[in-house]
Amino acid sequence: MLLFVSSVFSSSSPFSSFSHWRVSLCDLPALQNPGHLSLTLFAKRMARWIRLRFVIATITTLLEPFSECILLGCVFALSANIIWHVSFALTFAIHIVFWMTADFILLHQIGGLAVDLTRFPGFLVPWLCREMMAFPVWMYAISDRHITWGGHRYKLLFNGHGLHVD
Repeated sequence: MLLFVSSVFSSSSPFSSFSHWRVSLCDLPALQNPGHLSLTLFAKRMARWIRLRFVIATITTLLEPFSECILLGCVFALSANIIWHVSFALTFAIHIVFWMTADFILLHQIGGLAVDLTRFPGFLVPWLCREMMAFPVWMYAISDRHITWGGHRYKLLFNGHGLHVD
């Protein structure tokens, strides 16, 4: 998680004051309590955050899918296939294994835990679901600028404000 820090205000929100700011990588994960857990609620929450980023940092958000594992892996494997004539499937599989391993290790490091391979099976399915959902959720999110927050519906404006619509 990136933290935007200013002399007046500290937040993970891009709406913070940017006078005298610096960007730091936080080693403490955001503690969130989403309440009820489901893939649908996860996708809706991710879509809401993508929509917020889209109106704040449009170009960055449009390029965001190229920082995701599967799309980047496809681009990498296709490029390697065209340039060096190596197997697309093998290159893509190696990419996935390296990315998944890096995420598994990073999750343990951020949590202050030693890497425990016995926990890998419990990591694999949620990781695959998240990675396979990333691009469809992004497509869904940029198709609309409305979000629901706190039981209210808002239309996000490109100036960083939300217009209450119900």
